[in-house]
Amino acid sequence: MDVLILSPQGVLAILVGVCAFFFFLEQKTGWKVWEFFPPLLWIYATPVALNNLDVIPSESPVYGALGDIALPMFIVLMLINVDVGAAFRVMGKGVLVMLMGTVGVMVGAVLAYLVVHRWLSPEAWTGFGALAGSWIGGTGNMAAAAEALETPPEEFGLAVLADNFVYVVWLPILLGSKVVAEKFNRWARVKEGRVEAMEKALQEESLEEREIEMRDYLYLGAIAAGVTWLGHALAGQLPEIEPVLSTSTWNILLVTTFALILSRTPVRRLPGSQNLAIALIYVFVAGMGARASLEGLGQAPA
Repeated sequence: MDVLILSPQGVLAILVGVCAFFFFLEQKTGWKVWEFFPPLLWIYATPVALNNLDVIPSESPVYGALGDIALPMFIVLMLINVDVGAAFRVMGKGVLVMLMGTVGVMVGAVLAYLVVHRWLSPEAWTGFGALAGSWIGGTGNMAAAAEALETPPEEFGLAVLADNFVYVVWLPILLGSKVVAEKFNRWARVKEGRVEAMEKALQEESLEEREIEMRDYLYLGAIAAGVTWLGHALAGQLPEIEPVLSTSTWNILLVTTFALILSRTPVRRLPGSQNLAIALIYVFVAGMGARASLEGLGQAPA
């Protein structure tokens, strides 16, 4: 059976259209189902179905461009607004808690993989890495970790499913924990007003962002594209240490480092970068779904 849409323009239109459709549906319906099965899940799953139904191809120049260009640009746009110093000042000891949580997720991912790896495919470890990235830093970090580890689309899909399944279980627990929040704060010796101070700082940060102008998009595009180009050029000159430290990994690390350096400059005050970044990452996730084969999902070693 011939593939219905082969042109890169058509494939890109389908991927962006899928992302837009599910966010539009969420906005217009307000269904409770979105709390448990968010747009991200559908944005990945729909291109999987379209690929396996021969509506769009499993290979296209668009998919490579999303990994080589869109993802690094996402990282730059997302991080140039980060005020690392302010985060440390506001959170105080909370930073240490976050770091401990990060270490716990990383160690837990390794231990979980060691327990079950004999029943999984050889590339399954990359899916565990992507999943750990999500629990450390959300969807964008999950995508960055997947690209750095060269996670196959099928393994990425399983990570997305696992991420959402755990969310369905964890959300009621998280909501229920509010009844013991005050007791926990006393036990953990959290200073009174710490949470309120963090919320106030976040509100002040949001209020400081001025109205977006056309030239801001040009500035952001130039910065993101420039850092993406520089990271790609330098990554190709650095040594690879397989299977973890590949050229893709170097690229993600370099782009992340440059973006954090830029966040200490006046570039941080440019408005609109985070919204652009989030839009890019959802299109990237749709592209990962478009490359996935249902036959390869969860395929165990022979």
